[in-house]
Amino acid sequence: MLCAKYSLNIIGVRNYYPLGEMNLPLVRREFEGSCNMMQMPVPHCDSCGLPINPEAGENCPRCGYPVSPPTEEHFLEAAIRDLQRVATYGGANLTVAGLIHRYQSRLKYLQDIRTKVATAPVNPPVSSVEEKLVKVQVINPFATPG
Repeated sequence: MLCAKYSLNIIGVRNYYPLGEMNLPLVRREFEGSCNMMQMPVPHCDSCGLPINPEAGENCPRCGYPVSPPTEEHFLEAAIRDLQRVATYGGANLTVAGLIHRYQSRLKYLQDIRTKVATAPVNPPVSSVEEKLVKVQVINPFATPG
């Protein structure tokens, strides 16, 4: 039977992740007549909102955010750990833009140091005392006089 007219109704919520971190609505298409069909929702990137094919890979093709549940979990654990460290040790009042600027400045500083060390000339150390060759007579105390 072909159903020409239909409406979409939210009939519940499906947990996309096993632990229920992201809830997606279950949609039922209700057609005129006796046609009823369940549609699975398309997951979206949690960062940019792009619809994602779950089999397309671990990262969003637009923004690079992890979309595979295990990869996203590891990413979030690391990000939270890093942000908690920043907040604990003086960065709690920084904006995200301020934190990015701070990290970029520090990175540039470290790269400049590495470049200076790599291009510094290697010269032998200069001694404050000039070295001179000294002739010393060698005497073997165990030799028999002859």
